[in-house]
Amino acid sequence: MSLWAHMELSGGDFEKSTELCDEVLRYGKTLKDKMTAYTTKVVALGSQKGKVEEAVAFGRSVLKELGEKIPKKPKKPHLILELIRVKLLLKGKSDKDILSLPQDARSQDKIAALGLCYTLIKVCFIHGAKMTVGLMGLRMMRLTLKYGHSDWSCYAFAVYSGSIVRNLQAAKRFYYLTDTLIKECQSKEIKTKAMVTADGLTTLWCQAMDVGIESLKEGYTIGMECGETHFGLKGGAFLTHMQMFRSVDLSQLESDARILCDQMEDFNLDMMYELTAPRRQMILNLMGYADDPVKLTGDVIDEDDFETRFSGIRNVLGEKVFQLVRLELALHFESWNRMEEILPKLVDQRDEIFRGFFIIQGSVFVEGLVSYKLFRYTGNKKYKKHALWCTKRLEGWVKDGVFNCRPISLLLCAEKEVMAGDKKKNAAMNLYEAAIKCARQMEVLQWEAMFNERAFQVLSQVYNDVNAGIPYLEEAKKLYVQWGAHAKDDWIVEAYGRHL
Repeated sequence: MSLWAHMELSGGDFEKSTELCDEVLRYGKTLKDKMTAYTTKVVALGSQKGKVEEAVAFGRSVLKELGEKIPKKPKKPHLILELIRVKLLLKGKSDKDILSLPQDARSQDKIAALGLCYTLIKVCFIHGAKMTVGLMGLRMMRLTLKYGHSDWSCYAFAVYSGSIVRNLQAAKRFYYLTDTLIKECQSKEIKTKAMVTADGLTTLWCQAMDVGIESLKEGYTIGMECGETHFGLKGGAFLTHMQMFRSVDLSQLESDARILCDQMEDFNLDMMYELTAPRRQMILNLMGYADDPVKLTGDVIDEDDFETRFSGIRNVLGEKVFQLVRLELALHFESWNRMEEILPKLVDQRDEIFRGFFIIQGSVFVEGLVSYKLFRYTGNKKYKKHALWCTKRLEGWVKDGVFNCRPISLLLCAEKEVMAGDKKKNAAMNLYEAAIKCARQMEVLQWEAMFNERAFQVLSQVYNDVNAGIPYLEEAKKLYVQWGAHAKDDWIVEAYGRHL
């Protein structure tokens, strides 16, 4: 019956799955009998509107039975204490020591506890319960270090590397340990979880973008093959966002995103759909399949209706991604009012919600470029302050070795030089050229097109040197057409056609 309950969960019938789990728990006698039903029930409850707190309370009660007490409402001191305990267990251990941890004879109950901790992370993460997520991740790491390796080790290390990403050197160390453990993991289901988690949290801080894309493709494929649809499709959602920054035609991206959105709806994975559908609609807008390209409304979603989805069940990650995509469109089609409206919505709690995720790199860049443009448009110094903050942050990441941030850091540094006036013209244009070259080398077609467009705007509008800017405009137009962004091409013709 546990298998039946899990099948109902995979099929999206969460209420039926919960009922079947209750039957198993009513008659089950051993931990082995009950464990699958415990984890399935937590996920089934957490997938139903208004039942997240019930899911967490149930999971906590099971962990208590397994000897792991979790505070009802974790706060920062709880995380600090758990982190100290983890660091004490790590103290003096080499990578070889960590990878060869023996398995303790008492570990079976703790392996069950690891499964429950993972399940609570899965339920709490999408709802923004970061304290619970952080505590569960650290507890998984502590249990692994104390009781030895299991198949859950790779997932525990993936979460831990993401949780310490502010210390990039330490995060990189545990990212590479995670990669080793993933290769040794015998469970396809757990391997998928670890791969998607590492790629969403840490890979793009440590590796080139291509590595993350190929790993997400593999995680998606394995997840869908072995029935781990939640993480398989989470990998698909991350992949949709990441592939916007490759030289892939928008029509192909839209086709891939359409398949993913259909699968998410088939499996009733509303929260994964809410991460993916806005990006798919943005792609359609750029291609020209929307009445108003700047508004996130068309065949996939209606912007106003979609925003109301977030007023019930709290999908804070989806809500923040939604605002990011809206701001990207406002930037592409230079809608000043929308840029002013959306920017503060994105910035609010951005670090708390995007912390560790690769998405924060793109968010800080878009915020920075929007802020530079709004400062020039409005003269409001709050935009200048935020633009400089974004520039400094990207420069810091590049200094720490985050290769993927280099082109967008160069672009914002160019914008900073522009504020100094004509005396910094040569320095600014050299930085635009460097940003364009770097984007081309990384094969990020969108960035290469945007950077050329921005170089033209600065030359023509700031330095009054239209003739010098025209080659950049022509290159931007060519690249947007190559990308398949026909609405953007039309906008360029309408805005700057006299120069073409």
